[in-house]
Amino acid sequence: MKHIIIIVVFAAVPFLLQAQSIAVQQKLFATTEKEMYEIYEQLLDSTLILKEASIGNHFQEIESNDTLVKFEQYCYWHVDGDYICEENSYFSYISNSQPVSFYKNFLNYLDKLGQNNNYFYRHFSTSPLSAIRDILIRKYETGKLTQDERAEILKLIEQVILRIIKDDHDCYFLKEYSKYMTENIHQALISVIEHPFYPESYLDFYLNEVVDTTVLDTTGIPIDIQKKYKKWKGLYVSGNLDYDLRLARFYNYKRMGDELGLSPGQAYLKEKKDEFWQKGYLDINVIADYAYKTQDTLLIKHLKEFKKKHPDYPLRHF
Repeated sequence: MKHIIIIVVFAAVPFLLQAQSIAVQQKLFATTEKEMYEIYEQLLDSTLILKEASIGNHFQEIESNDTLVKFEQYCYWHVDGDYICEENSYFSYISNSQPVSFYKNFLNYLDKLGQNNNYFYRHFSTSPLSAIRDILIRKYETGKLTQDERAEILKLIEQVILRIIKDDHDCYFLKEYSKYMTENIHQALISVIEHPFYPESYLDFYLNEVVDTTVLDTTGIPIDIQKKYKKWKGLYVSGNLDYDLRLARFYNYKRMGDELGLSPGQAYLKEKKDEFWQKGYLDINVIADYAYKTQDTLLIKHLKEFKKKHPDYPLRHF
């Protein structure tokens, strides 16, 4: 690959008394679209292997004519004095200083990426969308565009908002950018009201492909150590850190399971299911707030029908 990778070395602070490790932070930059896609796919590949998203839900903006995107590894000072860099965790940045054609190309790339049913592909296909939307809207509102340029950007703004609604399941643009409402966007909001749940495939993929129940496996730990650990209710230390950590994890979920009438594995899956946030109802109240404020009669009609079908949802205003 031709992308630029800059390695920054953080040396130990000399006045600290205890020995510290020297951490290496990875920073990835792209100055061409080809480099950008290569880096993006490199991070996606890493995510697919480790089954943990390497980039967050949203990109931050940078003012740069040369750097298109930048990814900085997440690093922090640990309480023991070491500077630690997470293996697969990056802050993500996108330039807000590029021509409209760059954002148009990136949107097309993300749209194709999102056609894969793998949850991580969909995550990577939606993470930059909010930043691109904000950048395009500011460009549109500068007033320095020709009529043709304004028409092109308006189409792109509608395109990215529709993707945010349909694929990122986010209607929060209504709080700040409702003036960019179009008939297509209006229909997308109605569709959200009529289908108010996150896709079940997200949770299914997470539980079946990401959650690893083998972390509760105690195979190979000597029976006498297991008995002593159980007898002392987790206070026993065997001298083998691997054994102790595995037993601590197992008996933690065994206690949880006993309280709920579940096996340790079932208790672990329940916890992971509860932690996963893209499940259940979408935030319909964002649409309800907008409909109430603007007295949008069509949305109000659909919201009242929604209330009848879903009386358990705490709908505001109606």
